[in-house]
Amino acid sequence: MLRIYVDYREKNSSVYEFLRKSGVKVFFENLETCDYLVSDRVCVERKTVRDFVKSLFDGRLFDQASRMVTKFEKPVIIVEGEISKIKEITEKISAIYGALVKLAVEMNVTVLWTRSSEDTATVLYLLAKHEQEVLKRVKAVIPKKPRTVDVRSWQLFILQSFPGIGPKLAEKLLEKFGSLDRVFSASATELARIVGYEKAQKIIQILKTPYSKVEEAKKEDILKFFKS
Repeated sequence: MLRIYVDYREKNSSVYEFLRKSGVKVFFENLETCDYLVSDRVCVERKTVRDFVKSLFDGRLFDQASRMVTKFEKPVIIVEGEISKIKEITEKISAIYGALVKLAVEMNVTVLWTRSSEDTATVLYLLAKHEQEVLKRVKAVIPKKPRTVDVRSWQLFILQSFPGIGPKLAEKLLEKFGSLDRVFSASATELARIVGYEKAQKIIQILKTPYSKVEEAKKEDILKFFKS
């Protein structure tokens, strides 16, 4: 059975009902990064056309996208509603296209458009089917803090907090390197042999980037975008 984790804020959405009728097993959780989680690597943020435009101009859009990219290998934003309504909301059409380019080219975020909540549910169903049945990806799992002092459980939990790292890859990393200290000290080349090039680069980036510069970079990117 297909399984999708859904954020509690989406509980009143009709998307849930359409998913349930499609035979999808839905689990409600507090998802900090997105609205829907369909596999260990694919997360989905759902926005109406109006919310997409509003989030662009108030700065939320790129902040949300950045958090999705940091945690997941394949982030997706679904924009729900008639595209033609964008012109009724804003005259800054070039800014919308600029945002789409930035999301796709710079941030590697896929943007999909749907006409209704039923269409959104169909896209989510197909994403889950492709990930879980076709590609045999690990079904979405929400890593939770271990309730015990078991060292092994904490080691696995910490590694699963990295983007694209599920239970299986976390275990492989520990089996290969022997400890968290050695995993974190490994080079990108060594990590890539276990998790692949893209995941290795993201791990190194997270470990090596000074925290203050990460926050400054976000603000600078947004300011540059609106000044252009």
